[in-house]
Amino acid sequence: MFLRFLPMIFADLLFAAHVMRFQGLYPALAVVLLLGTLFIRRAWVPGLWQVLLLLAIGEWLRVTAMFIRFRLAMDLPYIRLLIIMGLVILFFVFVIFWWQNDKIQAYFKNKSETGKGD
Repeated sequence: MFLRFLPMIFADLLFAAHVMRFQGLYPALAVVLLLGTLFIRRAWVPGLWQVLLLLAIGEWLRVTAMFIRFRLAMDLPYIRLLIIMGLVILFFVFVIFWWQNDKIQAYFKNKSETGKGD
């Protein structure tokens, strides 16, 4: 199961690094602590992660627009920045869809949904 969680772990650590740069250590630690929810085998965990990943995508879009505006104002090249940030955003979109994997969904199924004696 660890290998199936690698995209989520990488996305979380990447976003934590971003948060640490702009907000500091404690907010970044809060983002890293979200990895602990991967050990909670409840049906709401994938939905929580998908919402958090959507919020992270929104932050990536905001920062990308901010950096591109800055580079345009300073007459600096911006294409490479746009490509890199676009790939980061696409990776986060991929991770949102990765949560739909049947084996990941089965891992987080609540035991009460599958039967009490199973």
